Amino acid sequence: MKTMLLNELKHLLNEEESSIRIREQTSFDPWKNKILTYGIILFGSGGFGKRTLKGLRKIGIEPLGFCDNNPTLWNSRIDGLTVYSPADAVNKFSNAVFMVTIWSDMIGHPVADVEKKLHLYGNVEVISFFSLFWQYPEEFLPYFGIDAPHKTSQQHSTVIDGYNLFNDELSQREYLSQIRLRLLGDHQGLSEPGGFTQYFPDDLFNLNDHEVFVDCGAFNGDTLKAFLGKQKDQFKKYIAFEPDPINFNKLREFASALPDGIREKIVPEQFAVSDRKKEIRFSSDGSLQSSFSENGNIVVNCVALDSHLKDDAVSYIKMDAEGSEPEILLGAAHLIRQHSPILAVSVYHQFDHLWSLPLAIKELTKEYDFFLRPHCKASWDLICYAIPRHRSKQVNSRP
Repeated sequence: MKTMLLNELKHLLNEEESSIRIREQTSFDPWKNKILTYGIILFGSGGFGKRTLKGLRKIGIEPLGFCDNNPTLWNSRIDGLTVYSPADAVNKFSNAVFMVTIWSDMIGHPVADVEKKLHLYGNVEVISFFSLFWQYPEEFLPYFGIDAPHKTSQQHSTVIDGYNLFNDELSQREYLSQIRLRLLGDHQGLSEPGGFTQYFPDDLFNLNDHEVFVDCGAFNGDTLKAFLGKQKDQFKKYIAFEPDPINFNKLREFASALPDGIREKIVPEQFAVSDRKKEIRFSSDGSLQSSFSENGNIVVNCVALDSHLKDDAVSYIKMDAEGSEPEILLGAAHLIRQHSPILAVSVYHQFDHLWSLPLAIKELTKEYDFFLRPHCKASWDLICYAIPRHRSKQVNSRP
């Protein structure tokens, strides 16, 4: 099975870069011509819809309005556009192109569902956003794991090396589907979220009562809550790093309200984690997307795990830091080589993290087996688990 999947991957990657670039530059053209004649409706008025609207305006396309399933939004105005119900939008703009601007962890990218819904009222054209983003990358890309397809093609051999790291068929199939997404905009093959708690997939490893857990990107304590739900007070230490002051205060409030026997083992740290000690600008808004930014509204202090935790026998490191995972790995190289902690690394923040981060871990040590698990829809919260062999539950681990 692995050979069959690998052959399919190689076939995808063997397309000439010139052919891929032509697809990027032309696949939106048929829709663009119709949009310029009859207009475009954006189905989905949330954050992603607003982002798409902003880009469309920059290229000189003004949508006719938003369409949304939420009745509380109907007939309201968002960013200067009216929000229509599906029925009203189809009846009023039957010749327009409807672009699905939903790309979320809970709903995914429901093009087929939206098309089915709209076709109850009329036979309108329903499309995805991918071809638009490809043709105008300067306005729309990169966006998390989505970037121009030729950039994936240019890393052909490295993409193959990344695939070869993963140990089980679930991981290999998901990896292949992720490459299809990057090259073709094909989101249909992405796996549904597994039934396991994020960062604690029961099929891969067990936690133990000696756990020294390092949470890089602790947010408001959501991972800590999940950890305590599994371990209660059966752990040694939990070190939670969160630089956003709004999130950190929520984390600290939650930790301070815990029973004494648990609270004393939790160490909230108001730092960002990086490759070295430094200061850096940070966009702080108390959300999951708080992150490093040259235009950030605050300055935060960064630490490297190797120096900050040099006296801790770290057994698990979680990294969900909005794209800063490579720097965290660099700053934890000694700890990883010395202690071989379980690593749970987000690989969805940039298009190449899917292969570059697992390969970077392999360069540090050969002690790990690698697994890929999606915990939300549409490639959100895609986690690479690097598990030291002595803690792996998988019987097919490599020697």
